[in-house]
Amino acid sequence: MKKHLYKLGYAIVIALIFILVALDSLYSIDMFLTDHIYSRLDGPSSKIVIIGVDEETLSKYGNFALWSREKLAGLLNKLYEDEANSPSVVGLDFILSDHYNEASDLALAEAAKGRDVVIGTNIVYRGAVEKDENGKKYFNKSHIFNVEMPYEELDKVTDKGFTNAYIAADGYVRYSRNSILIPEELRDKAGRTHESFSYRIYEKYQEKNGGRIMVPEVNKEGQFQFLYSGESGEFSVVSFDAVLSGKVPGAAFRDAIVLVGAYAPGLQGSSTKAPEKSWIGS
Repeated sequence: MKKHLYKLGYAIVIALIFILVALDSLYSIDMFLTDHIYSRLDGPSSKIVIIGVDEETLSKYGNFALWSREKLAGLLNKLYEDEANSPSVVGLDFILSDHYNEASDLALAEAAKGRDVVIGTNIVYRGAVEKDENGKKYFNKSHIFNVEMPYEELDKVTDKGFTNAYIAADGYVRYSRNSILIPEELRDKAGRTHESFSYRIYEKYQEKNGGRIMVPEVNKEGQFQFLYSGESGEFSVVSFDAVLSGKVPGAAFRDAIVLVGAYAPGLQGSSTKAPEKSWIGS
């Protein structure tokens, strides 16, 4: 009798494993363990400083679209006014693809000229029927329909990188990619390969400081999984308005990677960081 019960128990365990695999539950468990055991929670780099367009900034200047180019130009000039305290690279995490106001558009392009500035682009995906190497038709849901680049004057004087987030099966941001192959019809404006925003910033920082550029191994989708180094709030964050008003000393940005982006709730993206929905990637 005992022997039969053991066999029944084994059968139930095996059946449960198959069910978990079918429901993709083991993936979530595996990722949970990865987040909490293997992540190197040694804190983020002190060489990364975030300048946030926060509620304080919006309450002072109003609608972001109305002043973004003019104030971003002022911010760049402020960051580089003291050469001894200038940053290594500045990343503007915004998609500024259209002309808005001629004077402010040109002011921003002029402020970025000759400086190590990387600006965001956006890869637009739209499914399309394509042919594989054997001539067989298939539906490619990841077909690149367009690349939203900066307006012409800004495009000419900055480095670019796509800001698209890659969401894992459990709904969290766990993957990234260094670059993406661009279709022939879009290469005149975006190049044959288009690097990610984060990787282009990393490359420029390493090049400027004589560091070695490490290229992670990728999966069949061209993506690599990254670990987290700290929790939300551990990076140095200062208000956009505080920097522009001269309330933050220039030494805070000396040789740093300065990331400028939306920090107010109404402007932020909706992607979720793993594993606590508030962590910031390394």
